[in-house]
Amino acid sequence: MEYHSHSDCDLVAFYVLECPKDAPKLVIHDPRSMRIASNLPEADLSKITIATRMVNFDLEAGTLMFTPSWLAHSFTRNPSLKPFTFIHLNIHTRPYVEPTEFPDTAEVV
Repeated sequence: MEYHSHSDCDLVAFYVLECPKDAPKLVIHDPRSMRIASNLPEADLSKITIATRMVNFDLEAGTLMFTPSWLAHSFTRNPSLKPFTFIHLNIHTRPYVEPTEFPDTAEVV
């Protein structure tokens, strides 16, 4: 899954169903769009710092992750011959509306 974000929902979630030993990684990309204008090299790619461009997450079956929909994400390619399956959810929020009460009897017309 290539680099993308979602503008049509509020949250996204990933639920991993099947995950081979050498599974793809979930990659969360730096949300600071103008950071690329001064893309200085990172001193140590193994550490998460203010200079980090992306964070890779190792996955396993049963992993459930949520992110804001505007946070760009991708998955690395699956190097395994075994399937990697997951559910990618787009979650919309809305204000809570108090349910209306229904009359005890129906109106017959």
